[in-house]
Amino acid sequence: EQVALHWTALEVNGRPDYKHVVVAIADVADGLTVNEQLERRAERLELLQAVNRDLASQLQLDIVLQTIVDGVRRTLDARWVELLILNDALDEVVERNTAGLGDKRTSAAELHAGIGGWVLKTGQPTVSPSAQTDPRNTGQAREVAQRAGVGGLVIAPLTINGVTRGSLAAGTKQGDRVLTDADLELLTQMAAHASFAVSNAMFVRQIEDEIAGRDRLAAAVSHELRTPLTSITGMAQSLTSSWQSMSDEEHRELVGVIARESADAAALVEDLLVAARTELGEIEITSQPLDLTAQAAMVIGSLEDRHDHLISLTPGSVTVGGDPVRVRQILRNLIKNAIRYGDTEIRVETEVIDKWGLLHVIDDGKGVDPAVES
Repeated sequence: EQVALHWTALEVNGRPDYKHVVVAIADVADGLTVNEQLERRAERLELLQAVNRDLASQLQLDIVLQTIVDGVRRTLDARWVELLILNDALDEVVERNTAGLGDKRTSAAELHAGIGGWVLKTGQPTVSPSAQTDPRNTGQAREVAQRAGVGGLVIAPLTINGVTRGSLAAGTKQGDRVLTDADLELLTQMAAHASFAVSNAMFVRQIEDEIAGRDRLAAAVSHELRTPLTSITGMAQSLTSSWQSMSDEEHRELVGVIARESADAAALVEDLLVAARTELGEIEITSQPLDLTAQAAMVIGSLEDRHDHLISLTPGSVTVGGDPVRVRQILRNLIKNAIRYGDTEIRVETEVIDKWGLLHVIDDGKGVDPAVES
């Protein structure tokens, strides 16, 4: 092995004092290793900057997650990488992206049972030289690590909108190089950038979902309102153009159709407003004693001239606490759904079970197609 010996001696009265020699021995091989480590660190920092540039140009969540995982694997030269994001309750994985793990899908329970659970609780990154023997890896997590032959790992928390809701982990296999604090430092930096990028991408997805929901709502409004408005317009035009030639009975019939269709349109608009207010968290619910059977009778009576079904109602009073307007709204939708998809008979039944008032709307239709239901 090559070594370098460096020495120097102090001078006393112009002559070397060999009794006070300072000696330094440097291992040439180690010196080369240090140089290689510095070069490798520079390469990693360049890769990190490249990943950050890619993340800054992306707002689509799937692409952001893939960019993070691919970047971590290249930068750390890791055998495998796993990115997990949990729901607000931290009991279900809602987003994931992995590399080098095949079909393995870590559950929230497995994450909590392992080193990832420690990271979620403490909010701190960590490095583990051996995932199989680390005391923080317990139960299912340790068994999975042993079966998969996992060596060491580094793992850092992901903070989504200020809340720790996920983890970013990278690791090796048994017999690979030992992960160090330098790997952890780099992963921690990448996790910080990843947290910001994922938060932005999730916010963009939320906005896109809201816009898509409003588009679907607008399409539904257009479709549902078209039928009653077409009838109202047609009947009104008939009355306007042929009033003098129509009998009083015809007048009453057309005005009755206009009144019924107008009521349907008003009820539909109210349903849509309730849906919009619910989404915005602005709906107001009042509670007062009410009779479910009486509320059902009111709804059945308001629909009696609009169908040819036989609707029966269980007699007897069932008093509960609720909002009468919302209760009638729900009943109207249930009964109209039975009219639309049922056959000829509809039963509306009320009962009390364990102090709860229950109302059933039962029709004799074919039901949901098993293929659709599955």
